[in-house]
Amino acid sequence: MQIVFQLGVHCTDDGRLVRSLLRSRAALDDKGIYVPGPRRYRSLLRETLTILGGTPASDDVEQLLLDSLIDTDGVQRMLLFHENLITLPQRAISEEGLYAALPTRLGWLRDLFPSHSVEFHLALCNPATLIPTIALRHGAQDYETITAGADPASLSWLSTIRKTLQANPGTTLTLWCNEDTPLIWPELLRSLAALPPKVALEGDLDMVEALLSEEGSVVLRDSLRDVPSLDVTTRRDKISAALESYGKPEEMAVDVSLPGWSGELISRMTARYIADCAEIAKLPGVKFIAP
Repeated sequence: MQIVFQLGVHCTDDGRLVRSLLRSRAALDDKGIYVPGPRRYRSLLRETLTILGGTPASDDVEQLLLDSLIDTDGVQRMLLFHENLITLPQRAISEEGLYAALPTRLGWLRDLFPSHSVEFHLALCNPATLIPTIALRHGAQDYETITAGADPASLSWLSTIRKTLQANPGTTLTLWCNEDTPLIWPELLRSLAALPPKVALEGDLDMVEALLSEEGSVVLRDSLRDVPSLDVTTRRDKISAALESYGKPEEMAVDVSLPGWSGELISRMTARYIADCAEIAKLPGVKFIAP
């Protein structure tokens, strides 16, 4: 069986990926792709990870997990979504860097199912927006609380991903930039489900429509009606145009103002993030989904 973990990161798709796939559950079931409801397993996986502490699951424990997760026959690929399996959001950033626990936790997750093929999907996010969003959602008053003493300008996704690949040889990471998500949403859904572009899914426009006015959603659907499913370039052009004309500012804007932050710091963080992502996309062991 193929087991796929979508690990976040925090404050990115906010559960929309799993909700979109659950809307197409009947179509996925027909192809042996299983998407259990997250409430069914989130505590179970977290508690099992804590108990095992990095020790590979025994055959009995592995089978117990599978029996708890799966209630149907013929499953070939199972999709699991849990952004806190790497770390809690308050610990996502530290003096050790961005998601410093990722190299170790990825190995722990793989060892939950040692008899099966395990894959990992993960969105990257600009630290200049990730840190303020985490701070806002979790009541921090300044970036020092969230970064735990780390220099924001030094935070590097490239370092984290390199360490993760080195610690987990043979593992493939499917990555993308959260900022690109509205444009690549159908590709993300099909990557998680391992489906070809021609397969229709209910949730193809879920992400972009969350950012559009009602009028914009109608205009976009009308404009895409005659666009072939394989014409990705035209679809993305029309989505970009719709977001520009009908995007809801309150959904698209991110407040990056924190006490002690300057425009120069935000620019430096953003430049480093862009450079990191360009290098990450070239790394062996990385499948990078980009517009």
